[in-house]
Amino acid sequence: MNPILWQPHPQQVQQAAITHFRQTMAKKYDLELPDYRALHRWSIADRGRFWREIWALGGCVGEGELEPPLGADHMPGAQWFPQLRLNFAENLLQRRDDGLAIHFRCEESTERNLSFAELHDQVAKVAAGFRRLGLQPGDRVAAFVPNIPETVISMLAVTSLGGVWTSCSPDFGVQGVLDRFGQVEPRFFIAADGYQFKGRHFDRRPQLREILAGLPSVERCLVIPYLEERPDLQGLGDCQLLSQWLEQEESPEL
Repeated sequence: MNPILWQPHPQQVQQAAITHFRQTMAKKYDLELPDYRALHRWSIADRGRFWREIWALGGCVGEGELEPPLGADHMPGAQWFPQLRLNFAENLLQRRDDGLAIHFRCEESTERNLSFAELHDQVAKVAAGFRRLGLQPGDRVAAFVPNIPETVISMLAVTSLGGVWTSCSPDFGVQGVLDRFGQVEPRFFIAADGYQFKGRHFDRRPQLREILAGLPSVERCLVIPYLEERPDLQGLGDCQLLSQWLEQEESPEL
């Protein structure tokens, strides 16, 4: 029996980004890097130079100084680029063209496509909504949501403002959600009205009422209309539909 289950074709190896990086580093620094293992050894032996080159290769956007590439150089407690700051969402939203950013398909074969320009526009609208609510860097936002475009949009909006995002699947039980989110004391909460599984629709608004009652730190809840276009929010306290933010005509700057 062949112990190798799969290996790339030589042409795939030759065209891979890591192969180009290895060859470039070998030429630039006059190194012997004939294969991946040699590149790995160099990345350990010359950590500062390696990570400086990785930063440049990734096209990262940040503020501050590249030097030193490493602060504390030990585990645990290692520091990469201690004089630099970056924003996760800003780096993911650099593209603003018509290229495909998200292709979504649910169980009922409903399909949605979002271009990079559309994604940027919708993230900006949700971020503006959170800004109006007073979200500050370090504020926690908890989400009880399925894998849908609004989840990605909300996460990017929160992190664009320096907020901390935490989430779990809407099929979690109430106590499981409270055990997870109670630890971080979220200021804001996002939830879908439900989810789909094996052709069935599961309304999670009853569970959402219990969850919000168990999270006294939550100031405002936003509901994503997934199962219904305009779900009834009665009994959910100070809640509003996230779609109301996305329907705004003007898109502010991020």
